[in-house]
Order: sequence, then C-alpha cells, then structure tokens
Amino acid sequence: DTPTVVVVGSLMVDLVSYVPRLPAPGETLVGTKFVQAWGGKGMNQAVQAARLGTAVAFVGMVGDDTFGSAYKAHLVANEPRVDTTHISVAANTATGVAPICVDAHAQNSIVIVPGANNALTAAHVDGAASLFRSARVVVAQCEVPLEATRAAMAAAKGGDAMTLLNPAPAPAQPLTRDLLSLVDILCPNETEAQALTAAAAPPSSVDEAVTAAKALQEAGANDVIVTLGASGCVLVTRKPEQRVVAVAVPTAAADGDDYAAAVVDTTGAGDSFCGALAHCLAGGDVLELAVHRAVRVASLSVRRHGTQSSYATGDQARSALQFNASASS
Repeated sequence: DTPTVVVVGSLMVDLVSYVPRLPAPGETLVGTKFVQAWGGKGMNQAVQAARLGTAVAFVGMVGDDTFGSAYKAHLVANEPRVDTTHISVAANTATGVAPICVDAHAQNSIVIVPGANNALTAAHVDGAASLFRSARVVVAQCEVPLEATRAAMAAAKGGDAMTLLNPAPAPAQPLTRDLLSLVDILCPNETEAQALTAAAAPPSSVDEAVTAAKALQEAGANDVIVTLGASGCVLVTRKPEQRVVAVAVPTAAADGDDYAAAVVDTTGAGDSFCGALAHCLAGGDVLELAVHRAVRVASLSVRRHGTQSSYATGDQARSALQFNASASS
C-alpha cells in the first residue's frame, strides 16, 4: 500500500528494568525483571499507527552495530505495514538506546542516548521526498536534530499533508515561530508544556492545560493538544475558531471490560496516543473525534508491560476506534 502516514524520527533500543521504586541519587536498587525491547519515540508512533491498519513510511537512522541490524530485521519480520526503505545506517556510530526504570506504580524514568539518531539530517528527509507527496499526515518529534524535524514539517507543507509535532523531549531552546507555523497540531505532555512555556510547574488540571495551550498559540502554535496522563488530554483549537475540548480517559464502567485491567506500565503511552491520532487523521476523522479515539487506544497500552509490545491490535484496537462522539463533527 502507498503510505499515508510518514514518520520522521528516532529508533531506540529500550533497556527496561522493573524496580520496586525509582532509585534516589547514589542508590543501588535490586530490580525484579529486565527486558530489551524496541523503542524510540518516532518508531513507537509509527508502529502504533501501523498496527491500527495504516500504511506507514519511516525516515530515520540506526548505527552500524548489532542493535541496528537487529532492529531493522525485526521491523521487516514483524511490522509489515512499516516501510523501512528510508532507515539509513550511520557508519561508526552506535544505535540509540534508552535505559528505562519502571516502578511498582507504573511510573517510569527514562534516559536516552541518541547515538545514530543525531546523524539524521535535512538531506535524509529530502532524499525521501516522494513519500511526502502521497502522505496525508506527517509526524515528527524532538529526539532527532531539529533541522530534520523542520525539514519534515516543510516537506509536508510542500504537499497536502497535515503535520503533527510531538515536542518530546522538550528542546533546550523554545520552538521558533517559523517552525510552529509549519505545524498543524502540536502535542506536548505536561512536562513538555511546562518547558515550552517556561511555567513554574507542569499543568495538572484542565484549566492549567488550557492556559499552557493558549500560551503556545500566542508563541505561534496552531491547534494544541496537551496530554495529561491519567487525566486524559485537552485540545485547544485555533482555526477557524478557538475551541476547548477536554477528553477523559475511558473507564470500565463507562467503556467496557477492555479498560478494567490495572495500569501496569505507562512507558510509551504518549507515543501510542500520537500514533493512533495520526492513524485516525489519515483515515479522515475530524480532529476532535481523532483525539477521543486516540485516548482510548493509548489507555489500552498502559494495561500491558512494554512499549511497542503493549500496543493494541485486533479486536481491542477495532473496539477502541469505534468510539463516536456526538459533538465531534
């Protein structure tokens, strides 16, 4: 199939330790389990969109090491809806890794070592120009150099694609008005919203999320979605008029047994949301409906351990995507 979603972003090998609690500085803890898994915010988002049925093309970089070759082989064997043609190999460079700790309450702490991801350039994006001409949605993050992220957004605007930027991790410098003008949907989480607005604390309520979104719009952003973890998310549109939509996470009582299991691992939930959002938008959903459906998909992922391994497929995914919001038209 011709890819309708193009993701420009990172590939990381996740090195996940499960621990009773997150360690304090200088402390050594005994963990309960270790897992090596496939990650990187870019590929996480691509895999979630693909598992929901979208044909996805990926532009990124791995190193010339065993992690890199194993990652590409894994994608070819297990993620047939992800086109890996434009995953390049950086010479004499290590593939990115992400050591992760997950505690007994499903909270996580993550360190990323970008490695080969830092070698991705605008030239690599330009080399994939044909992908952007047929794309409906182009997705990027901030785990690769900003020049590649900006090139992806600009390439999308050279065609007719909608652009989605997940500014994670939050860049050290504010996003420029020039970059934000290329972004249709900006989707930070609480921590990223705090960093991008220089706020004293991350937003923890709908009202605070709305304030953060409006501050980002004043800085040049268009539509903004602030994700709030267990509190859902807030969408603040800009055009044709400013609207505020708060979306709560689903519950077993209201939404069925798929949401009855306990939350066990929040790693990658934000990426699940972004991937599901891209899938829904590429399929023609209006933004508000796409947000509702993406929250439902991401809420399934936190009920399983792992990142990509937790992402919904099959009947559960189809059930999550069947949601219809009466106001979402």
